[in-house]
Amino acid sequence: MSDGLPTLIREATAADYPRVAELFEEMHGPLPVASENEWSSQLAAHTLCLECDGVVQGYVLGFGNAPRGHISQISVSASARGQGYGRALMIAMSRRFLSQGCTSWDLHVEEGNDPARRLYQSLGMKETHRSAWVQLDWSHLADLAGRVGPQPSQIRELAPLRDPLVADALRLAPGRLEGCRRRPGAHLLELIETEGERILGVAAYFPQVHLVAPLRAPTPEQAIALLGELVPVAGESKVRIVVDDQDNLILLLRGAGGEVVYDAHHMEGTLVDAR
Repeated sequence: MSDGLPTLIREATAADYPRVAELFEEMHGPLPVASENEWSSQLAAHTLCLECDGVVQGYVLGFGNAPRGHISQISVSASARGQGYGRALMIAMSRRFLSQGCTSWDLHVEEGNDPARRLYQSLGMKETHRSAWVQLDWSHLADLAGRVGPQPSQIRELAPLRDPLVADALRLAPGRLEGCRRRPGAHLLELIETEGERILGVAAYFPQVHLVAPLRAPTPEQAIALLGELVPVAGESKVRIVVDDQDNLILLLRGAGGEVVYDAHHMEGTLVDAR
């Protein structure tokens, strides 16, 4: 980190919202900026800010759900990059995750953001798969689900007690689904065999940010069926669906008017007390 102006990493407060919103916009990420109410009531407590000479020059937002911590956002002001602030924020959040009992962490990095990818690799992270954020109207999704038709499987609400079982069956990170439930209004569905209880898939929808993630299913058609079951609780806005390594599903969604608005690499690694 720069040895020039004094720096401080601290917990965020509600008063940081205007500056954090500015830094969020600089990222050009796949989600809209949070409202001030959402920031103060849900996000500030999970955020660390980096101050330089009294000005917030970066922040990191992370959720620790032992044994996995997830970096949701990290941004450093364009005018302050190249001084080690991103690394300092990542290390500070890694220590918070460790204190919360996490042993691993993950994030998404945008395609083409090589400086950030190198930073995360230097902290022990490795790429595991590609992810695409596909945006389309709920009405178009409802039409697509109607065209796909019934599938040889059942869809039902995911009971909280089944979260660990479903995560294990679908090779999701431990604690991933429990973490989803902590977000306001989260709606979780599971996909099982028509006869029997074999777990086939899952979908989690977050209405405040109009996002579906994770989405897992054996076939693109079954994924569409899962999404179709979310339409009644979704309203009329657009939705963004995180699709992991499923090119055929992306083709189906694009054929229904969907647009890939964000292309990224998923990275994860073991947490260590880095210096």
